[in-house]
Amino acid sequence: MNKKIFKIIMLVLLSTELIIILYILTTIYHRVMSTSLLTIPIISCLTLILFSFKHYNNKNHIIRLVICNLLVLIIVPILFFYNKPKYTYIEAKNIIYKTECKSKEVKFIDGKVNVIMTNSPNIFIDKAYVIKTKVNSNIIEYIFDPINGSYSKIKN
Repeated sequence: MNKKIFKIIMLVLLSTELIIILYILTTIYHRVMSTSLLTIPIISCLTLILFSFKHYNNKNHIIRLVICNLLVLIIVPILFFYNKPKYTYIEAKNIIYKTECKSKEVKFIDGKVNVIMTNSPNIFIDKAYVIKTKVNSNIIEYIFDPINGSYSKIKN
């Protein structure tokens, strides 16, 4: 296979992995996971671009580059899978609805605000969900820990 085509395929695979992880972090987990997990594929993409210049085109450099990028393609999803939060944003809203708001008419207010957790046991999860509800005319906010499922009301 042509070296140039192989480099382009690796770059496309790494970029696709990066985009998929970014999409999952922002939509499903509502940005509670640290973006430090994304630095690995970004650095890998940059090294792939850097080593694409002609003076790095000998066989040893190409083999090392391919091995490193294949490792990144394998390791990043494994790291992501084992360090993901136990609860998604939607699951957190459902738990709060089932326990706090059963008999009331509740409207969830979707906000893009998360709170930084000070003592998170997971290095990739550094925020908690902030879930806003509107019961009658009162706005009640909850902080939901995505790791263990505990939550508490925020004093307004």
